Amino acid sequence: MKPKILIADDEIDICKALEFLLKREGYSVTSVNSGEAALEKLKEENFDVVLTDLKMGRVDGMVVLEKSKEISPDTPVIMITAFASIESAVDAMKRGAADYIVKPFLNEEIRLVIKKVIEQKNLIKENIALKQQISQRMPCRDFIAASEP
Repeated sequence: MKPKILIADDEIDICKALEFLLKREGYSVTSVNSGEAALEKLKEENFDVVLTDLKMGRVDGMVVLEKSKEISPDTPVIMITAFASIESAVDAMKRGAADYIVKPFLNEEIRLVIKKVIEQKNLIKENIALKQQISQRMPCRDFIAASEP
């Protein structure tokens, strides 16, 4: 199944360019032009990655980041912005952003960051599944026994 990506940016040209690039890479892409629409989509569907602009209308990228952590905690969020600052980058990362990309960006940068984030998400899923398998096979691993000498 193709990884699903949600793009949220109020610049329609950016949405179209990212959608074209990512569909060519084999991803299933949904794009919206506001933070409100992004949050609605997150409630309706599961996505593997959210790519959101920092500066949008009433609901900006930081709100999308925070609310997405409530709606879909396992979905990584990548911030993109034309108004980069060290403060906003640090703030985004503290709030749980998977990455922070400055506009204008290179297509290769977007490809690599999304690939990295999806690989990390898959490794986490695999790790959880393996831990569950181990705990099912060894149900008494925390059991401590004592015997008389």
